Amino acid sequence: FDLCVQSDLTAFPDGDSVQEWAEPAMAWANGNELINGHDDGTLEPAGTTTRAQAASILMRFDQNVVEK
Repeated sequence: FDLCVQSDLTAFPDGDSVQEWAEPAMAWANGNELINGHDDGTLEPAGTTTRAQAASILMRFDQNVVEK
């Protein structure tokens, strides 16, 4: 898999709220379709993750990164 795949977080209304240290990881996770944002189009970078959201991220990691 390609570790260089990244997305433009400014496409999200709160994309500029992602902390500088987290930007590369968030851009990679979004570029690999692990984190797609909420139904309202936000990332909510300062929010908390539910167990269901974490399970979805891990499932997508397995499907989109490991299996490729």
